[in-house]
Amino acid sequence: MCRSLYCTCSLCPTPCMCEFLPITTEDVIKVIVSSPAKQCSLDILPTWLMKEAAPLLAPFIARMFNQSFAIGRFPSKWKHAIVKPLLKKAGTEESSPANFRPVSNLTFVSKVLERIANHQLTEYLSESRLLPRFQSAYRRGHSTETALLKVFSDVVNAIDSGQLALLSLLDMSAAFDTVDHDIFIQRLSRSFGIKDRALSWLESYIKGRTQSVHLAGEETPPRLVTCGVPQGSVLGPLLFVLYTADVERIIEVHGLLHHCYADDTQLYFFCEPSQTAELKQRVLLCIERISEWMTSNRLKLSPAKTEFLWCTTLRRGHLLAAPSPLVMQKFAQLTPSATLESTLTAV
Repeated sequence: MCRSLYCTCSLCPTPCMCEFLPITTEDVIKVIVSSPAKQCSLDILPTWLMKEAAPLLAPFIARMFNQSFAIGRFPSKWKHAIVKPLLKKAGTEESSPANFRPVSNLTFVSKVLERIANHQLTEYLSESRLLPRFQSAYRRGHSTETALLKVFSDVVNAIDSGQLALLSLLDMSAAFDTVDHDIFIQRLSRSFGIKDRALSWLESYIKGRTQSVHLAGEETPPRLVTCGVPQGSVLGPLLFVLYTADVERIIEVHGLLHHCYADDTQLYFFCEPSQTAELKQRVLLCIERISEWMTSNRLKLSPAKTEFLWCTTLRRGHLLAAPSPLVMQKFAQLTPSATLESTLTAV
């Protein structure tokens, strides 16, 4: 087995990550001090005390972390989460579970270990150019601003050249909560070259987790979590990005442009006024393939949050042809709650 983070031995012709590297006491102190001062009811020590005592506790914590990496196991004591449902939007109906986001509260020390693993994993993926190119969020230098600027710039440039732009906004339903663990472990190995103890550690991290729901002063008994990655964790968002990375390949096969932010996907392309019908068919076919891929991977598009926008100027708005019955029928099957013929005015 390779003894380095980035395997270059003859047995591994492609980039791979075989294990997490050992860390030092200084590494642990740096992460503890820079971590947000959030508190969980499962914590033995208050976060402020943990930060103040970091120089004293760090040698013991570093030893625990290195042992965890060495045996390829995430500590089972840190796999339990207290879930506190939070309203997605203020003012929505509180009687509907669909309006809540299940945020997992985890122990402070477990998230310190996650941050260290997340740093090494991100470094490997970046160096190996394995991260999706147009995925913003959860990455340094890839914010909401970069996502907006990329899409807006592409659309405005197309309109300035006399073309029309079709923008499709896709959203997944309960995306983080439906990740299939077995499919994901296979994908980490086959698509991203994560092997041996590194793969064992990540498998141990996502499997065998438990959670209790805390609401209105009451707490449920612990229940086993059989799918998903915990919302509110440090590693969860990056793992979700890796799980859904194949969507980028589907879009590229259909020759369309896209940009993703977390579980939202902006799918778009441009055409001459006489080619609007062909572009609609092309986009709908791509969405159909994405929907099929999601179904096979235990994910689902959210029809209520899917939108289609024609981007043009007021002067060229009359060039948009009415959709054919066949296009409208296929669109209704894919996204029954969305609206196809919304027009965005660009000036």
